[in-house]
Amino acid sequence: MIGVNASEDTVFCSVEYDLDTFQTEKTGWKQLLRQISPPEGIGIEEGLQAYSYPYYVMDPQKIDLSYFSLCSDGSYFFEWLYEVNDPENFFLEYAVNGGVWNSVAADSPDNICFVLRNNQMFLLASRQWRPGNTYDYRVRYRGETSNWVEFAVTGEGCTSTLHDGDRDEQVIPDASQPGGSFAASQPVKQPKGESGQEEIPASAVQDGARRGIP
Repeated sequence: MIGVNASEDTVFCSVEYDLDTFQTEKTGWKQLLRQISPPEGIGIEEGLQAYSYPYYVMDPQKIDLSYFSLCSDGSYFFEWLYEVNDPENFFLEYAVNGGVWNSVAADSPDNICFVLRNNQMFLLASRQWRPGNTYDYRVRYRGETSNWVEFAVTGEGCTSTLHDGDRDEQVIPDASQPGGSFAASQPVKQPKGESGQEEIPASAVQDGARRGIP
């Protein structure tokens, strides 16, 4: 690790990882502990010598939307391990303010929501988001539905929350209909279930978005 001391000189420090804290048995966010050792004669402030590092364990057998990061243009970049072999069966489903799910295909001419890249990631546009609204997203592929993420937008930014399970709401495959894009009118808000809700850990949130760690 490269650091800078109080005199603004470059300092090279060694980092020792505690592999006993590296867990891969279950998917989800984990914490890897590590210890930083500076060169002899150089000290590190108390509390910075040892700390945890967030990482995410993926399931290679399904699409998981838990691993995403915020891009410089305000869009969100989702990645997973599972390979999408037939993109024509890949659909992004979205809902506004807790309303019904709407569906848009990756190759639809009305698609201004997302861009599928390399069959293992997609870029989600946020330019249509408005403060005061919530936006939910999930993926449907080959009859399987991924977990879903909810973005709550405010005037200062947005926060994100991951959910597992289904909201038991109707899916409307409207990608071929006029107004079936992300800019569709907002549906009436419906109540959400509390089961399966997973809050994003504070250590993995920065600028209102989860930071993905490989």
